[in-house]
Amino acid sequence: MRARPNSGLEKVIADLDRLGVPPNAPILTAQAALRADGCGVAGERLRAAVKARRQRVAVPALIAALVDGRLAGAACVGRHELFDAELDTARETATQRDTRHAAAVAICTGCPVRDTCRNVADETGQRARGVWAGSVRNVSRPAGRPRKESAA
Repeated sequence: MRARPNSGLEKVIADLDRLGVPPNAPILTAQAALRADGCGVAGERLRAAVKARRQRVAVPALIAALVDGRLAGAACVGRHELFDAELDTARETATQRDTRHAAAVAICTGCPVRDTCRNVADETGQRARGVWAGSVRNVSRPAGRPRKESAA
């Protein structure tokens, strides 16, 4: 039984999807993400995979706008639950959140796009919440005691 002729392309496409490389990313970005992940791909195969991937059904524009191609190959891909400012589905104490964020910061230490991530977070401003480039940003903290003026 012969292997499917495009099975190698499907693996490259699956790797690009897993790494979060946007379908419209340049070939050099896709190649850098694959190299950072330890996947070597010949130029012809990569070009064919990128072309096949672009020909698939287009992602709705709203979702595509959420992806920043500069962060392709980031170490946090697939681990968003560690990096989120707060978990939507679970109540966690401040200690649990701090522990989760410490694990995220540890992942950031070896990330190939850490400097770019910091720039993106700076551009995003107050909307950058959670862990970005090894720093915890804009996480809400308990208010603490009320001020004397408002306590009366």
